[in-house]
Amino acid sequence: MYKAIFFDLDGTLTESGEGITKSVQYALEKLGVSAPELEPLKVFVGPPLLEQFMKYAGFDKETAQKGIEYYRERYSEKGMYENTVYPGVENTLAELKRRGYRMAVASAKPTFYVTQIMDHFNLSRYFEVIAGTDLNGPKVTKSQVIEEALERMSLSDHRDQVIMVGDREHDILGARRCGIQCVAVSYGYGSREELEKAQPLQIVASADELLNFFRLTPLHRQNIFQIVWRELYPAGIHYLIGQILGSAVLLWLAGHVGNAQERYYSYTLVITGLTGVLVMFPAVYFYRKDRIGRLIGGLTSVEEQRLSIPEMLLLLAAGAGFAQYANVLVAILQNWISSSYGETMTKITSGKSLFMMIFWMGIIAPVAEEMIFRWLIYLRLRDHFSVLVSAVISAAFFGIYHGNVLQAVYAFVLGGIFAWFLEMGGNKWTSVLMHIGANTWILIFSEYAQTLVEKAGAGSLLMIYGVFAAAMIGGYQYFARRGEKRGYRAV
Repeated sequence: MYKAIFFDLDGTLTESGEGITKSVQYALEKLGVSAPELEPLKVFVGPPLLEQFMKYAGFDKETAQKGIEYYRERYSEKGMYENTVYPGVENTLAELKRRGYRMAVASAKPTFYVTQIMDHFNLSRYFEVIAGTDLNGPKVTKSQVIEEALERMSLSDHRDQVIMVGDREHDILGARRCGIQCVAVSYGYGSREELEKAQPLQIVASADELLNFFRLTPLHRQNIFQIVWRELYPAGIHYLIGQILGSAVLLWLAGHVGNAQERYYSYTLVITGLTGVLVMFPAVYFYRKDRIGRLIGGLTSVEEQRLSIPEMLLLLAAGAGFAQYANVLVAILQNWISSSYGETMTKITSGKSLFMMIFWMGIIAPVAEEMIFRWLIYLRLRDHFSVLVSAVISAAFFGIYHGNVLQAVYAFVLGGIFAWFLEMGGNKWTSVLMHIGANTWILIFSEYAQTLVEKAGAGSLLMIYGVFAAAMIGGYQYFARRGEKRGYRAV
């Protein structure tokens, strides 16, 4: 859970554009540069002045330093007071302090000016630390200021407990360099495009929205009815979209061709794929909302673990291996369980190219199903329960959703495995890659297994099983070690 909040000053706490732009205009005129209207000079609000004078006006470092001196002539006398506190800011600060948050100001403006402005508006009382840049010293970047604030508040080793609030991309990027997240305010001087490109944790439009961001109820405090509903509706969305598409196609067939029920099977593959595509949009939306809640509630870490290309290949191979061995289990169960699953799949895949089946069943369907059953259902269960309980329950949902006993057993086994790898891997694409590997391999194997035996003999199958056994064991050991080192989820 976040315990400390670092605030930018200009464009976040105070609307300081008038004083800054007029002082920049004054400096440019003193340097003999024809100064434009004030509006274009708002690019100077927020970033370090030296950087902006060099970037905006094309000055060399020496001229830019001279520009800063002229800027300070006017700013010290008039500019810093041509300034107002944004509506709702003081109320937000007071409420955050009441709720026990530790707060600091981390501004690219020199500390001398920051302190005077904060005192002038009677805002200093809300902050434990006020940090800015040096007037003429080495500390000139946002990340340096943030690092100073972290050190002064003894938070250097607790960066997951700290979040930045700012209005420009340099706030977001500076925070990221220091290993902390950033919430961006769109009411300041950064454009929406600039903020979105920098990818903050969240963008809020007002001080009230910012307060609401920190008021979000931690997920582990939800009551039982909220928990149950939260688990069930993602699968409901998937089911509803599938039923709407399927019914629409069936009705169309009934009105245009005879034997609509049989013809329906030829469209099932595409219907399933399109269902998956449509499901992705709400799934990603809800996952992102969940992640924000987990970050605020302290239920996950700030950064996802990266996956290297060899790790991705290992996941694909391990997924294929687990699917191959799970198929053996299903084949054994067929001796005791009567099922029409095989016949149904034959109708669905008959006449379809392998490429088409891999695209819809090997890629699109796994991505959509992982978004629903692991990114949403499993991770939501993990907000309240252990890995084992969450994996078993989500796998049971996954199995039941497939609608027949044989496929339910297959999906239950693989669903539990996918959930475990997602947990240990610390990256949301871990289970997706395994699922893609599983589905794609089964499609390829079903197509070419007989040909392989005829040409290479039964020994080739033993070799395949051996390779997959190594991938399964190796994948398990590798990601188990990775999970142990990480210690908590990062998805």
